Amino acid sequence: MIKKGRWHSLFGYAVLLIGMASAAHASEANPLKDFRWENRVVVAQLDEASLTEFEAELERQMVKLKEYRLVVIAITNEEIKVYGSGEKQVSNEGLKVALVEQLTGMDVALIGLDGGVKRRFTLSSFSWDNVYALIDSMPMRRVELRAQKRI
Repeated sequence: MIKKGRWHSLFGYAVLLIGMASAAHASEANPLKDFRWENRVVVAQLDEASLTEFEAELERQMVKLKEYRLVVIAITNEEIKVYGSGEKQVSNEGLKVALVEQLTGMDVALIGLDGGVKRRFTLSSFSWDNVYALIDSMPMRRVELRAQKRI
């Protein structure tokens, strides 16, 4: 028979372990938490041939990526590449699986400042102009533009 004091200790320990497990699961469930409220994120799953073309277009978009506070995460079979932010790095396999889950069968996803998926695209329907127009229609972007006295 377990004495009352020991039961409370075991119960407390079990609650602590469950809490730690759910905190770990929550951080895995939100692979982009480090970007939240700082950057919008475009997640793209690409094959090697598409990556080359995508990177060439990214070079032309760098000024706008900064203006729109966008970070781009490209996922290939081999690696995860981050563009537009030298401060945050992502690199593990668990993260790769979590990022691909954000796409839900599509090739590209736009994630807002709040961490929510705003739109998913196929690679053939994706364009930077569409992304910028979508962001410009968002309330947080309107606040940014007002603060910059651009609207």
